[in-house]
Amino acid sequence: NFKNINFSYYDNDKLVLKNISFSLPRGSTCAIVGKSGSGKSTLINLLPRFYEIIDGSLCIDDTNINLLSLKELRSKIAYVGQDLTLFNDSIRNNIAYGSLENKSMDEIALAAKSANASDFIDRYDDGYETMVGDNGVLLSGGQRQRLAIARAILKDAPILLLDEATSSLDNNTENRLLNEIEHLKDKYTIVTITHKSYVAKRSSKIYEIRENRLSKIS
Repeated sequence: NFKNINFSYYDNDKLVLKNISFSLPRGSTCAIVGKSGSGKSTLINLLPRFYEIIDGSLCIDDTNINLLSLKELRSKIAYVGQDLTLFNDSIRNNIAYGSLENKSMDEIALAAKSANASDFIDRYDDGYETMVGDNGVLLSGGQRQRLAIARAILKDAPILLLDEATSSLDNNTENRLLNEIEHLKDKYTIVTITHKSYVAKRSSKIYEIRENRLSKIS
């Protein structure tokens, strides 16, 4: 629940977001659209507290996120942004790293399938043990993006944030991935930032940010 949020980067009168209020029910899908620089990414970056809210409130299940520790808050959120981080390690370890390192191979493979990544992984002789190079240099942009989405799905957090998460994919791969994500909508609350109308139309609610204000389109 976003309520009366005003936000500026430098604590001045130049607001990036003005009087933002909207609610997302558990298990819903929402797309946020708008021109580049309109504040779409800034809005969802408030949720994991990449930026702190000073004016207004943001609650999850009626609890203000400022009352939660960062660890507790971010355990509820899986995030795929435009800037991806991969390590010079195996595909398996890039999907299941950090707190996910104890996930089983079956869980990792299922997450990869849901992210439409298993098709290219299975083509490698070493499969999930294939090394990806520094920041995934041995993979294409679309392959890196699918691994990042697999990582988010494996986390199995109740809130899934996708910030232009399919931007590097060709149309066929993107459509297959979006079909897989649709199968997850009963399990997660999914918020998608996109500039593509056909991606937005897959969500049950569509909002637009224009002139720093949010309005509901459908």
